Parts: sequence; structure tokens; C-alpha cells
Amino acid sequence: MNISINKNNAVYIQIAITVTKTDYQFLVKKSLNNFCKNAIIPGFRKGNVPKYIIQSIYGKDILTREVNKLVSDKLSEYIKKNELNVLLNPCLVKSNLDLDNQEEYEFLFDIWLQPNVCVNLTKCDELPYYSISVTDEMIEKHIDFIRIQYSNDNTNAELIEGGDIIKGKFIELNEYDIPNRGGINFSNVQLALFLMNDDVEKLKFIGKKIGDTVIFNPYKAFGKNKNELSFFLKIWNIRITSFQGNFSFVITEINRHNRAEVDQKLFDKLCGVGVVTSVETFKKKVKENLILQFQFESDCCFWEDVKQFLLKKMTDIKFPETFLKQYFVKNNFKISREIVEENFSYILQDVKIKFICNKIFEENVTTITIEDIKQTAKDLIKSQSNLFSLCLIPDAVLEKHVSELLKVEKNSKQLYNMALKTKIISIMKEKITLKVSNLTEKEFWKILK
Repeated sequence: MNISINKNNAVYIQIAITVTKTDYQFLVKKSLNNFCKNAIIPGFRKGNVPKYIIQSIYGKDILTREVNKLVSDKLSEYIKKNELNVLLNPCLVKSNLDLDNQEEYEFLFDIWLQPNVCVNLTKCDELPYYSISVTDEMIEKHIDFIRIQYSNDNTNAELIEGGDIIKGKFIELNEYDIPNRGGINFSNVQLALFLMNDDVEKLKFIGKKIGDTVIFNPYKAFGKNKNELSFFLKIWNIRITSFQGNFSFVITEINRHNRAEVDQKLFDKLCGVGVVTSVETFKKKVKENLILQFQFESDCCFWEDVKQFLLKKMTDIKFPETFLKQYFVKNNFKISREIVEENFSYILQDVKIKFICNKIFEENVTTITIEDIKQTAKDLIKSQSNLFSLCLIPDAVLEKHVSELLKVEKNSKQLYNMALKTKIISIMKEKITLKVSNLTEKEFWKILK
């Protein structure tokens, strides 16, 4: 096997790999023998199919697989041995895998190297950090919600008022306010109007009656509060930003709740038997819960400023745009070249953010481990659960939820990105100067708008 560099400069190399029969014949023979042991073909018992028959049917597939695997392994070894900091996975640009006429094969790979960037975070760097102050009024509002949530006593009303909880059919709409085929479509959905932060969206419901249809925007209605919106949409808040359009709500029930008493019975139901025994302790527990929830929102807001800050540090750094477009078209079979072209500014920004985050990790000697991802999943589950209950989730139950969540590849990728974001936020808070502003909840959501 021969590996050589055809082109070489500071940001781009082209690696050529030549594979001869001597390199792959043993691997192919071994793979063929293993295949023969388990092959099932009509007319033969398992493991007794003559090798020449297996060779004639599957020989080319086995040869192709083993040659490609060999080339991939040797390319990875070469990159590691020569300490090449690649920007993205190598891109195969040429191969002559002619199985009928050749026994020697050539492969050519384009490899773009990471730009040489030093992030160099210092206390001279300054970013705003918006902290939401938890007031007595907010604590009382949350307790009022809890009292409604845990009340068994309610009455039906004819016309909607601002403090009501309504039920109905909830349908996602497209840009023309027509039901989105394959979108969210739930019946018997519960909507608490008093949780809405946007008066314009809330007023769309006031005075409506059973049978009326209201078209509104949940993302605006809940003031971009991902936790409350997640509970309403019944989806993880890591996906919330994908749902910023209109929905229709067909009203089927209007409930006006009588609040549950703030007593020991409520404390035990929420916090566990005997954990909380006084109103003062209960309020303290609620406050702690709100602080955690608002810290999550503050960090999300901070992250947006961090991304813009980091992108500015890369203004003069050039990335191979043509290569990146080809790469994303080739490696995302569901994405056309037209879509890549249309959204390339966002794709490029994402590549830059991931790149510079990796540089920050290198400079601060840190990585993302599977334990980081699991902890992120646990924090997410507890965060969403604690919004509507102060109960502690048993460790066994929490571990089961995390395990189920990580079984889905898409969730794992999203949780990895969340873990990465959490670590970068932690590093930024330590390395730079934060200009902290203590805001009311309304002031905070106004900034986000």
C-alpha cells in the first residue's frame, strides 16, 4: 500500500492511497470464509454452501467492503500519526474501484485542515449576563399555578377569562394558516391562559366560547419560555425553536378552578411526606426551583451573545466554502444542493461555532464525555419536571428516562450539543468578565423579543 500527499499547503492537502492485491487478499479470504460458515442458500444446509458459489454471488460485495474498510482504517492511521487537525471528515473525490478489470485500486481524498486560531479569552473580554430576580410576586404566582394544577374542584364557564384553563383540539398550521400535514395534532390539550406572557396572544382567547377556533402563536404567547412551551407542546424543549409558527385551538372546555389549600396535604403531595412542614419552607422551595429555571433561561440568552462574540474572533479566518457545500450535499442525502446554497450562511456559522468551541476545549484541556451527556439529560428531565412539581424524581426512574432518551440517535446528538454548550458557558463565565444585570421577568422576555 502506498500513501502520498499530492498537494500540500497551510489549510488543504490531497492524500492519494494505492491498494494492491497483496494488501487486501488475506482480508477478503478471511471475510469470505466467515461468510461461508453462516450463508443460507436454498438447496444447501447452513455452512455447506460451496465457496465458489458464495464467490460468484457475493465476491464483489465482499471485496468492495474489505477494500473500503482497509482504505478508511489506513487513512485514519495516517491522519493520527501525522497529527493532522482536519476540519471535517476527509472527502473522497476520486476512486477507480474497477473490480472486473483491475486488482490495484487508487483513492484520492480532499482534506481541509483547521485554521490556526488562538481564542485567548481574558478578563478584558466582556459580555452581558441577564439574571432574573425572583420576587415575592413571582413566588405567589407560581404557587397560585400549583394550587390550580392540584385542585380537584372546578366549574365550567361559558366565556373565557384570563385565569381559566381551557381544553381543546390543537393543530399546527403552515405559513398559509392551513393544517400542516404530518405536524402536531392533539386532542384534549390543556392550556393555562394565566401562564401566557404576551398580552396580544392572550387577548385572542378572552371572551371566546366552546366551539370557537382561535389562531395564535404559542412561541410568542409564552414569551419564548421554553419550559412552559415544552409542557404545552408535549415535546422536549431542545426542539422548541422548530415550532415558531401559528397553531389553531378549537375550544371544547372552559374550566375555572377553585384553588387547592396551601396546607400539609399539598406539601406532601408535591415534596414528599414530611419534607416540607410550613408555608415559609414551601415558599423557599418554590423560590429555589424558580431560580434554577431562570438560570437555565439566562444561560440560553448568554449563549446567544457568546456565539456572536466567538464569531467576531473569526472574522478574518477563511473557510473553504466550496468544499463545505460539496461536503454537506454529499453527506446529507436528504438535503439538495439548492437547500444547502439557500441556507449556507447558517451552515457556515454552525461550522465556525463548533470549530471554535473545539479550540476552546483544546486550550482548556476539556472534552465531552458520555457522563456529561447523561448529566445533561438528567438536568433536562429534572428541569422540565420541576417546573410543574417540586417532587424529587427517584434515581432509578431518572436513569430509565435517560436510557430511553439516548436510544434515539437524534436525541443523543442534541444532548451532545447541549452538553457542549453547557461546558463552553462554564468556561466563558470563568475566563471573561460578566456585566451582570438583574432584571424582572418581563424585562428579561422583552430583551429576548
